[in-house]
Amino acid sequence: MKKNATKIKKDDSVEIIEDNTTSKKERKPFRKNFHKKFRKPFSVECELVKVTNENGEEVLDEKLLPESKTFGSGGYDLKAYSCDVDTVTGETIEADPENNNPVIAVLKPGKFLLIHTGVKMKIPPFHIGWVTPRSGLAFKYGISCVNTPGEIDWDYRGDVGVILINHGEKDFVIRKYDRIAQITFIPVKKGKMFPVEKLSEDVQNERGEGGYGSTGVNDTVKTE
Repeated sequence: MKKNATKIKKDDSVEIIEDNTTSKKERKPFRKNFHKKFRKPFSVECELVKVTNENGEEVLDEKLLPESKTFGSGGYDLKAYSCDVDTVTGETIEADPENNNPVIAVLKPGKFLLIHTGVKMKIPPFHIGWVTPRSGLAFKYGISCVNTPGEIDWDYRGDVGVILINHGEKDFVIRKYDRIAQITFIPVKKGKMFPVEKLSEDVQNERGEGGYGSTGVNDTVKTE
């Protein structure tokens, strides 16, 4: 069975390209081809806190390693590790010894606190990590991040912290290893700033100094 593909030309016209390959062997698997063409090798060193195992040995707590749950997920889940009692604006409670995920804090409505992830990262040069809320926590409990996105610079080597805030109406319990936020790695460019008396002219700039809603909200409904 033949399949056609589309190609967008520079003049915005569309060209139909016929695919003459008919067998599965002639077509490379999508995932393998996708990695080869569109994703360059990318790795981030993660220094994890250590725990004592059953043999009394100190080993890395790999449960804290940020992970991406699906192939198409752009972000990596960050997990809760600890919370500083002296800086908590919510309330800490005693851990339950029978619970594998002990409670480390209770976030009160309208309050925020810093949660440590137990992870230090070595982000490759010219990349940053953006820490953003998880949509499930935001929709179900009103939990978000105070500074979103929170930026982790590539020269930072400390613990990756997440400042959570409770916009909901109920207490939010935070347990160890809970997936509380996500981090996405973004390429950045370093530029040189220089002063000028007046900005240079732009070709086809219809906006100018217009901002703060200057483009409107809804093209079909007139609003004041």
